[in-house]
Amino acid sequence: MQGNLATGLAILGVDEKVLVLKLKSRELSDRFNEIHKNTDATYDFDEYIPHITIRSPAGEYDESWIASEAPSVVDMIGNIVLTDEYIEALDK
Repeated sequence: MQGNLATGLAILGVDEKVLVLKLKSRELSDRFNEIHKNTDATYDFDEYIPHITIRSPAGEYDESWIASEAPSVVDMIGNIVLTDEYIEALDK
């Protein structure tokens, strides 16, 4: 995959909150759309946000920690290259 630009940290999730690194990624968004177009996959959220989960559950990390630490963390990361895709069947 091409580069994926780190854009910020966030807490995502409804029942379980997770700490994620959000990405600006045309490739991940296109892949998400391709999967939904060509399969019967479902998605439980209002929008797709390309991201990498850093910690699940988020634990002591919250919005105030993100506000103070996110800018320096994101500046250190920059561009991320993802090379492989791993797929396995879900338990029903």
